[in-house]
Amino acid sequence: MSSYWLARDGQKYGPYPLEVLQQMFSAGQTVPSDFVWQEGMPNWVPLSQVVAGSPPPAVNPNVPVASPYTPSPSFTPSFGYSAGAGLSPSGPTPPSLHWALVLLLDVFTCFLFHIVWILIQSAFVSKLERRAAPILLAVLAIVAWVCQLFFQISAGVTSPYSGQGPSGLLVLLEIATWVLMLVWAFYVRGVLQQYYNTVEPINLNLSGVMTFFFSVFYFQHHFRRIAEGKRTGQLQPQ
Repeated sequence: MSSYWLARDGQKYGPYPLEVLQQMFSAGQTVPSDFVWQEGMPNWVPLSQVVAGSPPPAVNPNVPVASPYTPSPSFTPSFGYSAGAGLSPSGPTPPSLHWALVLLLDVFTCFLFHIVWILIQSAFVSKLERRAAPILLAVLAIVAWVCQLFFQISAGVTSPYSGQGPSGLLVLLEIATWVLMLVWAFYVRGVLQQYYNTVEPINLNLSGVMTFFFSVFYFQHHFRRIAEGKRTGQLQPQ
């Protein structure tokens, strides 16, 4: 899908897919003086020309009306990011703890803090989706992990020198824990990409590989980036 850069009041944002621009236009997140440009176009054109056929924009008092912008061929888009490109100050602010500190606290608490932080992240994602599904999935995964740990400790205490392999129940619990954690991780990934490409469009693109291997720390990297963007007005690159 083709993407466009958005110009407002001398600032440039994006790039945004056409579908996102149409949603922003319909939601009143754009103003009549907005212009767009994509690679191959000789000049900037009014946004209304690109999103022709969209319903009239709703009145949004939170969107400031920019001064008229005169497009110029010398105005070349850069690959910078800005919180003004999509982040809403009134939207939920994610937990801003640095991912490295989360990892450090995990190590010092034998990963008990990891459980707490999964629940914190899930509670935030539930605010975005307005559903309890992320929390429920997290709780199921944590319960499976606690049961797995309990059986591992019990097996080690009762027969430490038996030489037998893990029981079938323990193997099933290990599999259940991993599956539930992956379901949770990719569910959260889907909610984040949906929210941050529609409601607060910042072109969030989360890697499936990073989600698979480092979900909690990977999400926290982006949570901190978004939280800082809301605080400072400048969103750092992904």
